[in-house]
Amino acid sequence: MKFDFNEWNGAGRLTKDVQLNYSKSGDPVATMYFATNKSWTTESGEKKEKAMFVKVVVWGKQAEACSKYLKKGSAVFIEGELENNDWEDTDGKKIYSFQIHAKRVHFLGDPAHKEGNKKEEVGEEPEKADEPKGLNEDNPF
Repeated sequence: MKFDFNEWNGAGRLTKDVQLNYSKSGDPVATMYFATNKSWTTESGEKKEKAMFVKVVVWGKQAEACSKYLKKGSAVFIEGELENNDWEDTDGKKIYSFQIHAKRVHFLGDPAHKEGNKKEEVGEEPEKADEPKGLNEDNPF
């Protein structure tokens, strides 16, 4: 029986603006860096938290949408696969790195970055909707 399964999901915030480049064949590729937190309680009851910083690579129209609508601080949920890269440095030492190859990037609602998160679906222009009467920025529901 074969047990190959490579799925990665994570939510967090971008730590810098999206970097959009193009491959030699002209395909858009975006590189994003985001942080997510791990929280736990020790046996003695002490609460601990640790930040994990992750490199994410996105291809195609989704890469262009990420570059256009996301920026440092934007909240995202990433679905993808873990990839590893290895190479030798100038001293001949083997270097390893890991990154996420995103299959889907979900833009999460974020009042602090409202202008950068209007677009929810790749390939569609954001629509402006009138705010229902009685709601305001202070009401999260």
